[in-house]
Formats: sequence, structure tokens, C-alpha cells
Amino acid sequence: VSPIARVACATMQFPVNASQQRPTFFELVAADRLVSSLRSALVYSMRVLVSRRPSSSWILDREDECFAAFMTLVETHAFATSNGSMAEGLYGLQRTRWRGSRVRGRGGERDAVDGVTGVKKTRALTRTERALSVLTLVAVPYAREKLDRLHKRLLAHGGGTIARDAARARLRDDEEGEDEDGGVLLRLPSAYVRTPSSLASSTFVKTYPIVNALLEAATFAHWLSFLIDGGDTHDPILRFLGLKITRVSLIETSETRAALDAHRAIALNAARVEGGVLARVNAAILRAAHVAIDHAQGGLMIAVVAFK
Repeated sequence: VSPIARVACATMQFPVNASQQRPTFFELVAADRLVSSLRSALVYSMRVLVSRRPSSSWILDREDECFAAFMTLVETHAFATSNGSMAEGLYGLQRTRWRGSRVRGRGGERDAVDGVTGVKKTRALTRTERALSVLTLVAVPYAREKLDRLHKRLLAHGGGTIARDAARARLRDDEEGEDEDGGVLLRLPSAYVRTPSSLASSTFVKTYPIVNALLEAATFAHWLSFLIDGGDTHDPILRFLGLKITRVSLIETSETRAALDAHRAIALNAARVEGGVLARVNAAILRAAHVAIDHAQGGLMIAVVAFK
């Protein structure tokens, strides 16, 4: 979506109550742009490091792979501790299913409703949905980055037009022959004849802009549907996965925190059972790990803001 379209669509947003589950336009845009800002900050930091230590230049040579591996760890941890990605969690958002939980009653099945907020309950993400979410968040941007660079490189080299034009040229069966004027027509080298690789390159150069335009059109249509018609999701990938973005309620936050504290208390008690110096060391390591995990995302956000 272009900046002008985003500003125009943003004017249609109205103030919403914090208790509503539907996120605003600004929350979704901020969450979508956080990863790109994080990448810019990390790449800039690595360039400064490489300028001082040239031996670390291999990191910039494998920039896409290193960032994909880093985001895989970050997103895996985010979905292991919540129902949303790292960026969604920082803005108080989560991923839920389209359909809510069903309960049986005298009148048949109906949607389960929270007794306090009156909001329909949604099922928690399954392991498969969490794994697919991590895969799409990491693999899709990585693949598009690689395909964009490949398309630019092939386009700069002519996109296989030399091979295509040479294949259309009139070649004689013999190594050389005479044309109408009595001249000699030499057989073109095999490098200029259409090969499977050149045909694939030419097809990719032609079709990739069309596919990319269709994906952008689908994204724009989902954004427009989300803003005007009250669509379920703003992202075609989320629609493919059957998920949507909602706000995390205060009750869900407190329940998640209580479950996490209980799990950590059990781990600390198990470490203290052995007794002795080793038990105290293990307990201290666990506490330090818990503090690091609790403040890792906040520290990452502060680093991005400081960079900007």
C-alpha cells in the first residue's frame, strides 16, 4: 500500500475502546514495519563492526541468511511464550482463529462467550499453526528478497533476450552455408542457442513482475476490506492460514503471566531440591535467564528506537 493510500485510509479510522479486540490501522502498520526497522538497525550496527574488524565481513556477505536465522530464533521464542510474533507482542496483539470455541447446549452448539467481557472466546493456536506462522514470517520475506535480487540481476543482463533472439535466427544444418547474396552464414555458438536455463531465466523475468503485482493487489484488497468492510484480516497470508490479528485482553495477559510464573516456580523448586552450592548456582542461572527473557523484547525495541 502506498503512503498516500495509507494516509487516506487512516482518516477512516475512528477512536476505539481498548476493550475491543479489533486492532486499529496504526497498530497493524506499526507491527508490520517493526521488523524492517530492526533489520536496518542491525545491518547498520554490523557495518560499523565490520569497518573496525574486517574479519567479520562474512556476516554482511550472508546478510539475508544471518537475519533469517536471527528472526527464526526470535519468532520461535515469541510463539513459544505467546500467540503472536515478536512485533505483534510489543503492540499488545496476538493471532487467533477466525472461528471461536464451540460449546454444546440445549439449543445446539453455540459460540463460547467470556463471562466477564462478553467477547467470543477463540481457540489457542496449535503447534502446526505456530510453526506455519514462524515459517511464513521468516521464509516469505527471505524468498522475496532473494527473488527481487535475482530478477534485477537477470534484467541487467538482458533477461535472456540474446538467447531468445539467437534461437529465432535461421541456422543451417551444416556448419556454414551461403545466404541469398552469396555470403557466408556461420553457425552461432552454442552459448547463444536457447537452452533450458536461458528459457527458465527468460520466463522468470517475464512472469515475476506479474506475480509480484498480483500479490501486492491481493494485499491492497485485504487492507481495503479490513478498513471499509470490516474484514477479518488485513494480510492474505493470514487468511491462507485461517488466522486473524486481535488485541490481547487484560484477562488473557494476567492468565498468561500467572501460568508462566507457576511454571517458573516449579522449575526453581526443582533446582533447589538437590541442595548445596550447585542448587543455588542453578537457581541463580534460572533467575538470570528469566530476567533476560522478560526484558529481551523490550531491550530490542529500545535499541531500535535509539537507532532511529
